[in-house]
Amino acid sequence: MAVTEILGMTLLNAEAVYTVVGIAAGITIFSSLVHRKMVDRKEMDRIRARIEAHQKQYLAAQKANDKKEMARLEKEQAEVMKLVKENMMASMKPSLITLPIVLIIFWLLKVWYEGAGPIIEMPFGIPFLTSAVNGTINPITVHAVQNGMGWFGLYIVVSIGTAIILELVLRKVFKV
Repeated sequence: MAVTEILGMTLLNAEAVYTVVGIAAGITIFSSLVHRKMVDRKEMDRIRARIEAHQKQYLAAQKANDKKEMARLEKEQAEVMKLVKENMMASMKPSLITLPIVLIIFWLLKVWYEGAGPIIEMPFGIPFLTSAVNGTINPITVHAVQNGMGWFGLYIVVSIGTAIILELVLRKVFKV
């Protein structure tokens, strides 16, 4: 089995890399689409604007030391807190669908690649995601791994990259 290099990265376990990349991208796309389908973004933006307007009014009343206005706004606080709760609940609903799926997938990836060690060697280190594994003899390459990344680190990097690209594409397509 030959060592594969892509963009300066050495794939120490190409099958694992392709599997993790595919799963990470797939779950990210699925989660984004579920979120877009279940959450009314216009309504959330309307609620967020109302909350921000209330906060600005309260700060302005505080600066002006307007006790009457502050008292009025404090009476409205219960309504605003209800809106905050509503907004938070609406944004959490998609998690009820996606979280169980993500947890099952994470468990499967852990079972499959627990002892695999680094599956990709990066040309540079990423704090908390890469590590030097000196003295490791990889079955494919006989050398120490300097910036090795396991399945979890690769999943995080691919998910973040996919989410950013997908959000840009969806904003262009749906003009949101």
